[in-house]
Amino acid sequence: SAAIFVGFLILYMVTLRPGVLPADSGEFQLAATQLNIAHPPGFPLYVLVGWFFTRLPGEPATNLNFLSAIFSALTLALLPWAIEEVNPPDERWWHWHPFMGLFGALLLGTTPTFWAQATTTNIRSLTTLFAIAGLFCLLRWINFREQNWLVAAVAVMSLGVTHHLSLAFFAVVMVGVVLWTDWQVLSRPKLLLKLDRKSV
Repeated sequence: SAAIFVGFLILYMVTLRPGVLPADSGEFQLAATQLNIAHPPGFPLYVLVGWFFTRLPGEPATNLNFLSAIFSALTLALLPWAIEEVNPPDERWWHWHPFMGLFGALLLGTTPTFWAQATTTNIRSLTTLFAIAGLFCLLRWINFREQNWLVAAVAVMSLGVTHHLSLAFFAVVMVGVVLWTDWQVLSRPKLLLKLDRKSV
């Protein structure tokens, strides 16, 4: 995962779009630089993180393009972990297992749409990071049934849904998976209270 992160971060840095960009990218660059509000729903989390990056050395607009590269590289670094949770290694295929995550990261990271989003200012790179992080936490909970992973999944997806509403459908599916896997989670008030506090 570390190699995937560094490799793709270098790739995206080499192909990074410089300066102010047109359309939504330019709007987000302006909003983050001035700590302002973008078009609805405003994307406050992205604007706050982006504002911090505009204060780093370098041109503010290019720094925001670089932020997308970081989010995208983190997404790809987390992807092998999620793949491993979906397909736990067995004795026959254990030596091929690391290559499954690498292949998945290479496949996603070099697709034109993902690559383009990784080199320009946009909110989608953070959206995909929330999606893969939430999926990883959910799969960990399914495999090990440790409550902290379920709490982490709820916290991540709560941030994700408030960041971009497109993740609401994904969150609903995740709730369905939780109830299908262990519907008795509803009968554990301490866990529900913990989940509620994390989501506030």
